Amino acid sequence: MSESPCGFFETSFSKLSGCVPPYPWQKELFARFINADWPDSLELPTGAGKTAILKIWLIALGWSLINGPENTIPRRLAWVVNRRVVVDQATDEAEGIANTLAGMPNDPLAQALRACSFQNKIPLAVSTLRGGKADNREWSRDPLTPAIIVGTVDMIGSRLLFRGYRDGRYYRPYHAGLLGVDTLIVNDESHLTPAFARLLRAVEALRPAERVKKPFRVLLVSATERGMGDRPFQHDVAVDAAESEQFRYVYEAEKRAWLHEIPDQTTARTQMIERALAPGALRTILFIEKPEQAADVARQIENKTSPEQVALLTGTMRGYERDRLKTEGAFAAFLKPDLPDRPYYLVATSAAEVGVNISGERMITLIQDSDRLLQRLGRLNRFGVQAGEAHIFYVTPKEGKENPAEKQTLEYLRALPRTGDGAIDVSCRSIRENPPPKEARSELPRMALLDDRLIGLWSQTTASSQGMPLVDHWLHGKQDDDYPETELAWRTEVEFLATEDVSKAEQDAALDRYRVLPHEVLKEPTSRLLEKLKELPEDQQGRKILFENRDGEVKVCSIQEITNRKKNDLQDGVILLPPGCGCIDRGMFQPTGGTLGNDVADKGEEDTERRRYLAVRVDGEWTASQLASDQQWSGLKHWREHIKGGKLMSIRIPGQDGEDSERLLVLQTYFKKKEQKEIDLKDHLEEVARIARQIARAAFPEVEETFESAGQFHDKGKNCDAWQIPMGGSMDRPLAKTKKPANPKAMGGYRHEFGSLLEALPSHQENDLLLHLIASHHGWARPYWEEKACHPEKRDEGKKAALEAAKRFSRLQHRYGPWGLAYLEALFKAADGIASELDGSDSA
Repeated sequence: MSESPCGFFETSFSKLSGCVPPYPWQKELFARFINADWPDSLELPTGAGKTAILKIWLIALGWSLINGPENTIPRRLAWVVNRRVVVDQATDEAEGIANTLAGMPNDPLAQALRACSFQNKIPLAVSTLRGGKADNREWSRDPLTPAIIVGTVDMIGSRLLFRGYRDGRYYRPYHAGLLGVDTLIVNDESHLTPAFARLLRAVEALRPAERVKKPFRVLLVSATERGMGDRPFQHDVAVDAAESEQFRYVYEAEKRAWLHEIPDQTTARTQMIERALAPGALRTILFIEKPEQAADVARQIENKTSPEQVALLTGTMRGYERDRLKTEGAFAAFLKPDLPDRPYYLVATSAAEVGVNISGERMITLIQDSDRLLQRLGRLNRFGVQAGEAHIFYVTPKEGKENPAEKQTLEYLRALPRTGDGAIDVSCRSIRENPPPKEARSELPRMALLDDRLIGLWSQTTASSQGMPLVDHWLHGKQDDDYPETELAWRTEVEFLATEDVSKAEQDAALDRYRVLPHEVLKEPTSRLLEKLKELPEDQQGRKILFENRDGEVKVCSIQEITNRKKNDLQDGVILLPPGCGCIDRGMFQPTGGTLGNDVADKGEEDTERRRYLAVRVDGEWTASQLASDQQWSGLKHWREHIKGGKLMSIRIPGQDGEDSERLLVLQTYFKKKEQKEIDLKDHLEEVARIARQIARAAFPEVEETFESAGQFHDKGKNCDAWQIPMGGSMDRPLAKTKKPANPKAMGGYRHEFGSLLEALPSHQENDLLLHLIASHHGWARPYWEEKACHPEKRDEGKKAALEAAKRFSRLQHRYGPWGLAYLEALFKAADGIASELDGSDSA
């Protein structure tokens, strides 16, 4: 390619940015990337366009694919933010890049990226693991496709450490392998997440991808000096301001601040509301510390204006309501540079501090340590086209009761340059040239050390988290009183599933199939949520509910029983209540006083394409109704025609007392354009072997023959009556995929992978990786199996094989490293999944 690296970058960047040229710092960072001179940290002021790192990385990847050298630029980028928000700037940026690339198929960058993917389908996959978004799994479906993953510290961090919250046995090693190998992790505003920044550097020091000859990179991005690494990206942004008028607008945008002393905290909210309602700014952002207090402030402002002029944003809100903010009501006024035609007010907790691209001309807050206060000032006149005024309230504490960081922040503000009217200059330029002292920053949390022993323990993903060290301590350090946290959602099927007549296996399967999506749940500190549950009326305390823990295990208990559990037992789990049990008020849970809690499982922003039905037979006549809906059908004929084309799961539940009746709970998911097909076992084995070899050749050529052989054996355990008969196949024509299971319970826990392992052992007993790929391709063998997984006629042989599988896992962990082995497993699982996708069947 004759074009110079600089020319390629400027041309590609301009196309991806709508003809906006890159800033000098962006060109310099690109040069660092392609020359393998990787910085580990980057400090830029708010408004400098840090999300352009997504474009810089992608163009650098494209350049390396076209010109070499290979395997220096990671194929995936994970952008980690600290908060769950409504509009994430990184998500918007990533989706915009993907859409632009899709619209220029003949561009050299798009062609190079698309050529990476196995099926040559798309140049860039984008997935979001936070807020009201469900993981679309685009990033993991084909590990060869370049991908951007946007997620929170919890969602990305737990997956990197093999303990993805509610990921389950199958996905935990899958996700850990893809995040720990061939990935650049960007920790946005890393000064706010020092424990996570430290964890990332510790993982990087372990060289997780080295033994599979891939890169793993960490980039800590911050608006302050804290969190800077050993190889910082040093750049004078005055150069950018001099060369770019657009950058200068934001960098030098007018932001003036006034300090207001108040006698005590009890009068703070009153004075803040008065200031918000004063004439002047058309968009006002009020930061209130507690969610319930923020809701109360929003009500008070609504009473003096109108509900249409006020938006509320808290981190505890249910995703369904948060997602609707950006298209409905006042919140949209804060998303664009243009001024609205009347005043609008956004009342927010710290959830609006990071990663949300909003702007107001007036910002009101209590004094905070400098880390958080500067983040809040970043929402003031963010687009640089109007003037911005900040009003910072503070109480002078009694001697001996000062918050040291807040005291130093106050002194820092008073020492900043002044504007002509005596206000404090808090523009990006002023803050950049006069950074806060270290004493004004928040105190570092107590942080845990990471070592090989812990990684080895967490990577045993067939083991429960029970009794293991919780990864939260490594993600966040020692937590304050707001931790741990628990999620809550309402589901109509709870009343049918939470009974003794439904087996635990069926309950687990129902929530695994009909998983709880992020838009359904609200999240609160566990202690506060338990207190609210205790306040539910006495006649509701005995109601049965479902609790899904962090490992995806489902338990039935009453509300009263759940409130008596220890906080740590509920950490990162989700409580499922029947609709009407408790209330929803502005997206937050309340025992009373709001709209009765409702089921929004099928109403997410994303096209969930899933439905739940209750089919009832009384005196020989069937009727069916769609749960959380008004749709009903008399007789089965029309209903069966309606549900045709989806993947169905039915659970028999008790009939009505005193009636000759039966009832079925039917879950419909994964709608398809074509019907499920029967796939011959021989054909499937050959297809997986072919795809596995091709993926290995592209990703790690030295194992391509092993991958091919593993594909030829991976489902041979289905060639027995213990699998074929219960699943609806036959020994006359063994199938790999059936249209519909006949009686899966009849397998008695038999796992076809275990059978496949026994088939492969005689001819491949020296090939540890081949045997492990076969054994682990549905998530077991890390390191053990359940005893019932073996065919009843081969129990003695199976016990020996299970013990050796555990030893094999240990040997492979040592050979490839925990993340390297998980990466190889992910490649093989992806081959199985792609084969199933191509033949129109389900990969599960």
